[in-house]
Amino acid sequence: MGEGSLEVLRQLHQLCLDSIYIYQEGIARMGNSFVRHKLSEYNKHHYEQLAALEGLILARRGQIPSREPSEAGILREVLAILRESNSDSDTLKALRESERVLRETYEQALRNHCEDPELEKVLNHHFAQETDHLVYIREAFAHPEFFQEGWIHP
Repeated sequence: MGEGSLEVLRQLHQLCLDSIYIYQEGIARMGNSFVRHKLSEYNKHHYEQLAALEGLILARRGQIPSREPSEAGILREVLAILRESNSDSDTLKALRESERVLRETYEQALRNHCEDPELEKVLNHHFAQETDHLVYIREAFAHPEFFQEGWIHP
């Protein structure tokens, strides 16, 4: 694995870590208990992804990046949106942006940096999880009743 691929893993690591912080903020702001539970489940995926990315980095003799959130980029942008949100819908819009960026980055990594089957398998799994997260959020916007307390997603 070349240094370019290792750098992509580090970038994914940072985005995943930032997603964890974004989700923590979003979960705290989410009024709908069903959605809050689902978001907590998705944030567990981000923790699992972070651990898997660290394993890939170590296996390729790389150094694990810090577990500090970034001070720029998507984290700053989405947290600013979240902190101004006044509704569950606004909160999900902010989380959707975080998921979109993370999913796109996994997609680019799959397209450009899959020299070995182990890496491809892990990245495909993470990409599928991020796709599921986005589908769930898109479904919420397709069904306005989703934001009513007590509504259960089929």
